[in-house]
Amino acid sequence: MKQASKTCVGAEVPGRDWLMNYNHSDRPGPHGPANCMAESPQAWRCQNPAIIAENSPAYGFFSEKARIMSSTLQQALVRAGAVLAPLALAACSSLTDVPPGTSLAQVQAQYGAPSYSCTGRDGQQRVIWTTQPMGQYAWGANVDSAGNIDQIEPVLTNSSFRKLGEGSWNQEQVYCEFGPPAEIGPVGMPSVRQEVWSYRYKESGAWNSLMHIYFDPYTGKVTRFHSGPDPMFDPREFWLF
Repeated sequence: MKQASKTCVGAEVPGRDWLMNYNHSDRPGPHGPANCMAESPQAWRCQNPAIIAENSPAYGFFSEKARIMSSTLQQALVRAGAVLAPLALAACSSLTDVPPGTSLAQVQAQYGAPSYSCTGRDGQQRVIWTTQPMGQYAWGANVDSAGNIDQIEPVLTNSSFRKLGEGSWNQEQVYCEFGPPAEIGPVGMPSVRQEVWSYRYKESGAWNSLMHIYFDPYTGKVTRFHSGPDPMFDPREFWLF
């Protein structure tokens, strides 16, 4: 006989009730039928002693933390969807397959408008298509005076980021070269605080990483940069802290 599946509210991470859907007929232990009530559709709750008590200060803290992270994720997905949708429709081909000399208008007709346009370090118009903040890829190209592009290349790569070690870079130039970052935040004590831009990418084409770029708070110049693991791909880190 087919076993009924019920939704159990009150997961290990408060505020993430919508993630947990248990089959209580075959799930032993603290999440099993002996520990859940079915007085009404709203009364399904796991009575797991390991869960933080709802009337405790800790529960409120973690619930609020999870709510903020969930809201932030939803907003970011909406923004990313505007870029990802046209790129997904053109999934049978790649931006890097577009031959140099193609008009920007033709590229836009197939892949959608660029996410960002600016004047590059060489004085030419530069365009960026990006999947930030949730995606790991971005592509850039320069546009000549006739409105045609040169080679479209991926920009969130080890070799591209190494350009930051050549010469001096300010925030405007970094934004124009790589597009908008996935995250922006401060780091360090107030007296030595710097602004950090983090770009989500596949390091060496394999590792889920963030490239962190540090800016001097007074000059706005890049002081250093390095990669690190992306906590978004560790659910414990992403949802709790």
